[in-house]
Amino acid sequence: MTPISKYFFYPLIFLLFFIEGQAFQGNPRYLDQIQELEKEIARSQIDTTKVKTLYKLIDVVVNAGDKNKAIQLLNTAFEIVDYQNQKDLVNKLYQLRTKLYIEDYDIAIKHLNEHLLDESQFDTISKAHAYNSLSVAHYYKGDYRTAIVNSFKATRLFEIEDKKYALLNSYSNLGHLYHKTNQYQKAINQLQNTIKLSDSLGRNYVKSTALNNIGLVYFDIKENDSALFYLRQSERTKIQLKSTNLASTYHSLSNVLLEMERFDEALSYLNQALALNKKSDNKNGIVHDYMSLGDYFFQQKNYKSAKLNYTDGLSVAEITKNFDLIVQLKFKLGDVYRLSGDYKKALQVRDEAHILKDSLNDQKHQSIAIEAQVKYETEKKERELAQTKQKLAEREHELELHKWLRIFGITATVALLLIIYLVKHKSRAQKILSDQKNQSIQSALDRTKLQLASKQKEHEQLEKALENRDVKDKSDLKKELDRSEKELKDLQIFHDLRETMKQTMAESGADVLQVKQLKEMISNLFIEEKQKTLIVALKSKFPSLSEEDLRLAAAIKQHLLNQEMAMFLQVSTNTLYTRKSRLKQKLNLEQKDDLSKFIHEFEI
Repeated sequence: MTPISKYFFYPLIFLLFFIEGQAFQGNPRYLDQIQELEKEIARSQIDTTKVKTLYKLIDVVVNAGDKNKAIQLLNTAFEIVDYQNQKDLVNKLYQLRTKLYIEDYDIAIKHLNEHLLDESQFDTISKAHAYNSLSVAHYYKGDYRTAIVNSFKATRLFEIEDKKYALLNSYSNLGHLYHKTNQYQKAINQLQNTIKLSDSLGRNYVKSTALNNIGLVYFDIKENDSALFYLRQSERTKIQLKSTNLASTYHSLSNVLLEMERFDEALSYLNQALALNKKSDNKNGIVHDYMSLGDYFFQQKNYKSAKLNYTDGLSVAEITKNFDLIVQLKFKLGDVYRLSGDYKKALQVRDEAHILKDSLNDQKHQSIAIEAQVKYETEKKERELAQTKQKLAEREHELELHKWLRIFGITATVALLLIIYLVKHKSRAQKILSDQKNQSIQSALDRTKLQLASKQKEHEQLEKALENRDVKDKSDLKKELDRSEKELKDLQIFHDLRETMKQTMAESGADVLQVKQLKEMISNLFIEEKQKTLIVALKSKFPSLSEEDLRLAAAIKQHLLNQEMAMFLQVSTNTLYTRKSRLKQKLNLEQKDDLSKFIHEFEI
């Protein structure tokens, strides 16, 4: 019995049959014991005591084989049992009723249909319980749609009478039936109703089962994230309740995680489920866990571990004499041996499985052997066909691989050509940029040459003028000549440094550090030092100016080009424009004002 179906029946409350009394039809050797218990019931004046004796009587009648009498007595027991104070006894009555329904659900359906026709025997609540019981009976019979009709009627009657505890179980049952018939959204709605009502009534055990079931619904519709969410909630609730059914939730969680390919977590949950079932000595649960572990390793093609788990499960199944599970496990072992290449052992195990299956169905061993042989031959042909298909698939895969290799080759070639083009383009761009820099330096160098020639001519004129002047005028002229001579030397050094920098940058593999040092020399010798007076004056009048601002002002005063200024200040052209704009603001100039004009005309 699956975990869902197991908890579908136990929560049902109030099973009522109203049938005529009839003579005892069971084994006569139980008659004296039955009569004695009946007398004890007749003498009892307290219902709680009477129902305990009644349960003993039902158990004896069931063992005697009189099912009709047992059902009649069971109905009486449900009428007088104290549901609040005799919970253990109520659970035993549920289990007893379930056993009777499993053994002969047709009797239950017949009696319920007969007596539902006589409405004089039923009030609304009794009718609701009868519909619920009829739903259970049809469930056992496999008629799920009729079970849904009766469960729906019971639910509506419980809602009318506002019987919350009965309604709680009715919602749960209806959700399970909708799940069975693949009406997933309706199942989710009913199970959500169960969870809400469980919260309001504080019935966490029912809530944990509903959470587990709603997780299984989402698993069936492939919404694995939602399934995992509800199953984990069920796990937490069951842990808090110290539920003995936690293993079934672990089993469900492992199935969801396997589907999500989270194999390590799935394996962990399977092992936890196995450990719990071993602890509670739930042998059927142990067998199912070993079987699932075997299936897990079988899917992973770890046939050694699969074989080990199937074998362990088979050992436990043989102890419990669960022949259906034994047959399943033997077939699975046969598949493991077959895929491991041990065809002889595979045939032997499958033969055993067929023999056992045949013995359960009262078939002869000879027919099983023939069937096993036919199956073996069929499997052999299927393997040959599978091998042929595999070869065709491998050929198709090879052709597909060649196609993608060709595509990759073409793509790689195009990518390589694109890289070559980009490299050449970058090299060309760098060459253009380098040429522009060289032209700028050459322009500055030519300008310096012109300045040097002009200064030399001016110096020569001063020397001639000094020769032609009298002694009085020669003193001032001598000072002017000394100043001109100093400027001429500075300009000559400035020219020589620029010439050196041009040659250094033109050389292949120029030393960047050497160029930088030349720039700093030019900057220090002929910009900052020369304009020291300007720097001091600006700093005095505009204290907010930074060192960078003062260096920029000195470079402007030196008549350097923008590219030269950027080079000597070691910034990009864009950064230079930004610094100029910031300097204007600090000098209290408008954006439209000429910064160079202001600095050249600034009174020191």
